[in-house]
Formats: sequence, structure tokens, C-alpha cells
Amino acid sequence: MSRTGTELAKLIKGVDTIDEKRIVIARHLGSALGQRLLRIETAFLKDEDGGWGEWPDLPIRLFFEPERCVSVAWSYFDKLFVTDDQTLPFDPEDCEVEWRANRLTCFAPLLEQPLRSIWLGQGDMTLGSEPVEIWTRLLLEFEKGWMEIYNGLDENAYAFHKKMPQGKFDKIG
Repeated sequence: MSRTGTELAKLIKGVDTIDEKRIVIARHLGSALGQRLLRIETAFLKDEDGGWGEWPDLPIRLFFEPERCVSVAWSYFDKLFVTDDQTLPFDPEDCEVEWRANRLTCFAPLLEQPLRSIWLGQGDMTLGSEPVEIWTRLLLEFEKGWMEIYNGLDENAYAFHKKMPQGKFDKIG
């Protein structure tokens, strides 16, 4: 897919308004509706001792049939990065990164299941005692459960739900 400089700049910095989030989610995940989830890849970073550790700052990669990749990452308080390829939101520079398939075992029941719907959800945040409207939950519905990719304080966090979780959600597709 060919992108303009403005589109690439938005990809790299992510989007933060609810309208921008709706647009990028619909654009990059909407065509996966009805498609089976084939595998899920997450990044691992090689540490100084030669071991490997999860690196949730990089996107989760969702591969739908036929080998179509959608990358999702949350950063800062509410920035969302979504592409329909393996683009990264930042350059990992000299870090050695390895992508591993299906390491999030909580999502095993969702593999080979078609994507049924896509939702953007409001997160929980307060400033003092006042609630702040912040849309930081991406929810994907499959036949056997729900995949939640949410902002875990400047990185991706994940949850599996057997039924739709509580909260305020806006259906995208």
C-alpha cells in the first residue's frame, strides 16, 4: 500500500482523537470482519544477558486469512497505532527483536475463529476525583470469546473475555 508523507507521519505518531481512532480501526481491521484469525505474533527483546523478554511496546500482529497482517499498538496515555502491515510505530534501533507466534495463550480459543465485530471502548482514568474521557480499549469479538487490546500505561496490555466486558463501547464494525 502506498502512503503519503502525512499518512506515514500519523502512523508513526499514532492517533489520539476518538474520530481518528474510529477511522484507522475501520480502515485497517474492517476488512478482516468474517475472516479467520490464523495466528498472533508478539515481540520479544534480547536483553544484555542473552535472554529474551516480552516487549509489549511493539505492536501485536494479528494474521487473518489469507495471511493478512494487522498491527496494533497503544502508547502514551491514549495514542493508537494501527496498520494493515508490519510497520513499526518507532525504530527499535540496535535492539534485537524476535517475533513469536501464539505466545499469548489466553487467546488460544480465538485461533481459527472468524472476526465477528470490532469495538472501541472507554478506559478508566480520573484526574483527581474527576473522570476523564479516554478511549483506550480495542475489543474484537470472535465466536468463542473476546480479545481486548488496551493501553497498559504506554504499552499494549491484553485480556481474554468469554463474554463482552463491562464498559462503554462504540461499535466500529
